[in-house]
Amino acid sequence: MNRTALPVAFGVALGVGAIAADGWSQSVAPETPRVGRIGVVDLSRVLGESTLGREYAARVEALRARVRTEGQRLQTALEKKDEEIRRLQEQLVLGQAGAGAEAADEGEQRLNRWARERELQRQDSEQHMELLQRKVQRESEGLMADLRARVQPFIDAVMQDRGLEVVLDREACVAVAAAADITDEVIARADESSREARRSSPDKPAAAPPQAR
Repeated sequence: MNRTALPVAFGVALGVGAIAADGWSQSVAPETPRVGRIGVVDLSRVLGESTLGREYAARVEALRARVRTEGQRLQTALEKKDEEIRRLQEQLVLGQAGAGAEAADEGEQRLNRWARERELQRQDSEQHMELLQRKVQRESEGLMADLRARVQPFIDAVMQDRGLEVVLDREACVAVAAAADITDEVIARADESSREARRSSPDKPAAAPPQAR
């Protein structure tokens, strides 16, 4: 065989092999997953700006106001006890000169007893407030979970109308195109639902906020 033909034949073989390998890689390469249409909703805006969200916010605020009022009541009671102790201390100081040992001892015992009562009152107040705050926290979280559940159908409706496949919370996104934001549409649907509810039952009183105990 001609020696000069060997390199040519070998080169042709390599070329054919490369073409075959390239064709094979193209035939088995996985398809790039299709990215569906994505929408974004700012839930904090929906919860804060919609009529429904403001109604729930008022109920949560009523619970928090109950905590503040109760805390002020207990603080006032402690301040009253402190004033009683202060006055007793003044009386004991002023009466020490003319009082006998027995009267002075009785006064000191009463002062110590009031001080112990005041400490127990403080501890009871702190425990009561801690329990109340936990109760209010649970009820507030329950209200917010209920609100989110009531908002979800409006998100689903906008998602269907726009032909979206995924809707993300705005807080989870680094950057969002304005066209992907569906927040205003969700708020509009929620508000329209609130108006329809009022029209269907205009005489129905607003739900009273739950009372924390």
